Amino acid sequence: MHRFVTEYWKKPVAVHDLGYVSYRNPEYVLDLWGLASAEALRRRTTEKDPAWMAGMAQRHDVKLAMIYDPWFPNLPASWRKVGSMALSRKCVTPAWNEVSFYATDDAAVPEVTRALNDFKNARGPVF
Repeated sequence: MHRFVTEYWKKPVAVHDLGYVSYRNPEYVLDLWGLASAEALRRRTTEKDPAWMAGMAQRHDVKLAMIYDPWFPNLPASWRKVGSMALSRKCVTPAWNEVSFYATDDAAVPEVTRALNDFKNARGPVF
């Protein structure tokens, strides 16, 4: 995911499994889980309505969210799932074996789709 966001997306991104995605990434990384954001931690643990995620994303100009679906079963109504990527091997270090990509509004869908397709095409065949 680090390679995708630093080489293909090159814009602010929201995640909830903070780590390598933020390492040497010059763009803003919104941490939805709250390890790097006291506001996100407070809101995640106290608010039932997922609109707080949309508000934080909008405030930080985040058009792409990359999350493990089971961690956030309720997402903002404005977010659109554009795709997902699954590990082709046994899950060792990631917390989940599949990450989903969401455009945070309808207008961002084409841009997110284009970046994902560029990344997919650059990777070549998967074995």
